[in-house]
Amino acid sequence: MKKFATRAIVTDLDNLADLFQNAGSSLGVPQRIAMDFAFRCDLLSDTIEKLASDEEEEEDKEEEKESELEKKAFAALQ
Repeated sequence: MKKFATRAIVTDLDNLADLFQNAGSSLGVPQRIAMDFAFRCDLLSDTIEKLASDEEEEEDKEEEKESELEKKAFAALQ
């Protein structure tokens, strides 16, 4: 997932969590349910951030390996 998309999704989930945590009762949602929803939005947000971070680290490692292979291939041609 692209950084921009991840940031947008995480921001939206965080905003939803804040909305239900702070104004759930104004929306007619019982407080217990609003707090549970906010908690689940936070969990999803944290999970998406973690998965995106792990994916980015994996991509960096793959790029590193490819770079090393390219260097070796270039050295072999010399």
